[in-house]
Amino acid sequence: MANSEKQDEKKPETIEFEDIDISRPDILEKPVNRFRRCPIIVTLADPQITPVDIQQMLECGINIVKFKMSYSSKGDKLRMIGKLDKAADACCRKFGISEWPIATCVELKTIVVKTGLLENNADQVKITKGSVVKITCNMDEYNKCNDHNIFIDNPYIESDIPIGTEISIASDEIILHCIEKIDFENINCIVIKGGILKNVCNFCARGISPTRPNITKKDLEIVNFALAYQIDMIVVNYVRNAETIKEIKKHIGNKIAKPLIFCGLCTGKDLENADEIIKECDGVIFARDFLPYETSASLKLRLPQIQKWISSKCLQVKMPINAAEAAVISCAMVANLSKARVIVIPTVSGKTMKALHWMRPSALIITVSTKLSIIRLLHTYRGVMPLMYKDWYEAIEDRVKYAIEYAVQRGWLQYRDYYVTLQRGADNSSFCDMVRVWEVSISKKHLVEC
Repeated sequence: MANSEKQDEKKPETIEFEDIDISRPDILEKPVNRFRRCPIIVTLADPQITPVDIQQMLECGINIVKFKMSYSSKGDKLRMIGKLDKAADACCRKFGISEWPIATCVELKTIVVKTGLLENNADQVKITKGSVVKITCNMDEYNKCNDHNIFIDNPYIESDIPIGTEISIASDEIILHCIEKIDFENINCIVIKGGILKNVCNFCARGISPTRPNITKKDLEIVNFALAYQIDMIVVNYVRNAETIKEIKKHIGNKIAKPLIFCGLCTGKDLENADEIIKECDGVIFARDFLPYETSASLKLRLPQIQKWISSKCLQVKMPINAAEAAVISCAMVANLSKARVIVIPTVSGKTMKALHWMRPSALIITVSTKLSIIRLLHTYRGVMPLMYKDWYEAIEDRVKYAIEYAVQRGWLQYRDYYVTLQRGADNSSFCDMVRVWEVSISKKHLVEC
């Protein structure tokens, strides 16, 4: 019995290119993969969180930390970054390593609409079906939300929400219909579906065309904060068109360390302009917390098909077109044909990995670099394991050997498995132009503790 279990552990992981709906509960019943391909993003919204709590999250394997920027002071933001640094230092001391790379992310406010605070410091209030609720943008009502009065931070409420509009609060926890416009600050709505209202919930109106500008002064302040404190990624929701991304890039200018710009597709307008948005940004987020409640009801039922459609558009852009990236095509093809389980890339800037990542190879990509900033950025990519190599020797084989030993110890590779390396063929090569197939010649070393 023990021998059969041991043989099962040595079987290589089967990689199938099939459509997987992660919203189905039965996906949890399938066998787990040997290594994780998707990065884990954790949003830190509580300013009272301790460095110990963050350290436990880091040890569990999170790759990206997202900060809530729109509803916190600059002091809270700086303290949160300081706690993250302390947690990373604690992990380094605990595990005896020099660096613990963790990517950071901020989210722009744009035209995201939120409700206000509940009155009397309440945690929640019940909204009854069939009741009439007043929606207001009067700032005097910000902290006075109750079962018949709800504040939202949209000063264009009169022009943005016509009569008959379906309104969703907290992802369809509460559904309203606009029945009357009182004045330029207030409208009346009838409750179609009752539920629990909490503090600062998402407020979505189906099928409207917002009249507010996409990028505000507050958003540009967050961009400046990201540049000043070397934030690795900026998320832009409700982007609507490529001009929004161009405006942000123009504001960033010719900075050396530029953060990645990810766009959240939240409305029907975003889907209409998906082609130009995808070409302009660094990544796309299929915003399921906004899109089902902003688009028409018919599109809401076709979200899995829309997600595949967006994925196909992402695959069509940024394909290799020159000699340097022709080696990337060969690397992806060789990895698939040889059934290699790992691709090792020694990299300086990460550009080679980015080009290979667009080819969607079936193997895990392990990058080896000495730059902490590059490793943090590579943590944002799916199916990529960036490693820190402290001593950058000229012998590339040493760096590849380091990556393979790490993969064997983690169980990603086993003895006599195949892996592929994509590297420079000579010291004077300006790009990675050599692809080689290797066989693992080492096995996992078992440690004996007393």
